[in-house]
Amino acid sequence: MVRLTRLLAIALLLGACTTAATPTSVPSPAVAAPTEAATPAPPPPTQPPATATPDLPVDGWTGSVVKLCAMAQFDDYFLHDDGERYGISGAAPELEAQIEGARCRPGTVIRVWGTLDPETMDVQGRQIIAERVEVVSEPAMPEPEPGPGQEPVEGWLGRIVPLCRYDHLDNYFEREDGVRFGIYAPPVPGEPQGAVGPTQEALYIAECEGYPVRIWGMLYKGVDDYRGTEIVVERIEKD
Repeated sequence: MVRLTRLLAIALLLGACTTAATPTSVPSPAVAAPTEAATPAPPPPTQPPATATPDLPVDGWTGSVVKLCAMAQFDDYFLHDDGERYGISGAAPELEAQIEGARCRPGTVIRVWGTLDPETMDVQGRQIIAERVEVVSEPAMPEPEPGPGQEPVEGWLGRIVPLCRYDHLDNYFEREDGVRFGIYAPPVPGEPQGAVGPTQEALYIAECEGYPVRIWGMLYKGVDDYRGTEIVVERIEKD
C-alpha cells in the first residue's frame, strides 16, 4: 500500500515538472507590411502666356462712314470699298470731328490711315484708330423741292437713312431712284404723349435694320424737313 502511494506521488511529481518545463506558446507580434512610398502627381502642363493679337496697319483704306440709328449699340461704322465693316474712332479730337463730318453727310468718301484693333468692343469686334483722314469726294447738297404742294405716296420702295440729328432732322427716305425725302410717322390719335404707335415703331426698326421698305402716305412740299419735303407715313411694310 505504501509502495503504491509512493509510486502515485512520483507520477504526480513527474507530471508537474513536465508541465512547468513546457514553455507557453506566445503569439508573435504581427509585422506590418511595408507601405509603398506615394508617387507625387506630375505637375500640370505649363500654359504659354496669352498674347494679344497685334494691331494691323490701315494704309489709305477708302470707304465711307455710315451713321447708325439712335437705338443701335454703336453710332457708326466705316464701310470699306470692298464691303467690309469696321468700327472707327479718331486718335485725336480733330480727327473725330472729320469722321463725324463724313458721317453726317451720307455719300462722303474718305481715305483713312492708322491701325486696326482686331479685338475690341465695336462693330464686328474690330475698330480702326484713325491717325489721318482725307476726304476724297462729297455729295452735292440736296436741292429743295419747290413748294408748296402735295402728292400721294403709293407703295414707294426705298430705305430709311439716319442722320446726325442736326437742325431737328433725324432721318430721310431714299427712294430706289436715289431721290431723298423727309419722312415722319405721326403718333396714333388718342394715345398718351410719348407712346410709340405701330407705324412709328416700324419706321424706327427699318431705320436701324437698313432693309428696304414700301411706304404709303402723303408727300408734302415746301415744309420744314429734308429738302423742304416730308412724307407723312400712313403705312410701312418690309419689302
